Amino acid sequence: MAVHSWYTCYDCCGLLVIVAWHRFILLEDSTHFLLRKFHGRQILSYMWRVMLIVLLFIPFYLAYFALALIFVDVSQFNFTALSLLAFASTCIYYVLLYRLSPILPAAALGNKLSFGEAIKATKGATFSFVVLGFSLALLSVLFSFAELLFIHSPTVIAIGVQILFAWLIFIINLSIITTIYGHYIEGRPLR
Repeated sequence: MAVHSWYTCYDCCGLLVIVAWHRFILLEDSTHFLLRKFHGRQILSYMWRVMLIVLLFIPFYLAYFALALIFVDVSQFNFTALSLLAFASTCIYYVLLYRLSPILPAAALGNKLSFGEAIKATKGATFSFVVLGFSLALLSVLFSFAELLFIHSPTVIAIGVQILFAWLIFIINLSIITTIYGHYIEGRPLR
């Protein structure tokens, strides 16, 4: 029970930071440096939209697992085929996520944006999102290999390196999602 409470607290704090980040960047809200205003309604809206995106991705995950099982059965566990499938599915995942992502900063700002409007606004950006997805998938793989360098280090150092790399991927994704909203929804130029 205590572990569940810890994760709930962690998730709530994470959503608070995410919403504050979107508002800070998109609204240029720098009035409260240390103590940000609490935006409870926007946090709940953001959480709801994250859950909707997760529900939309369930068929994608089921298809991936079905293909993985087929590859394992047909290829007698061909590591190369499974690796290519995992890498391709990661790129597709990022494209879908980035096409739907404008609804998240919209929630943080208190704006309404539907999935259809997000898809329509990001029309024509698929290649850019493929490149972003490919780059982030590659970066994740590189980070995984870098983590292996610390496998025989003291546990505290190994966990610290994992947390650092996870935080970097998180910040990069958050920045990309914020930029996608600013560019494709608000029409801001990329600088």
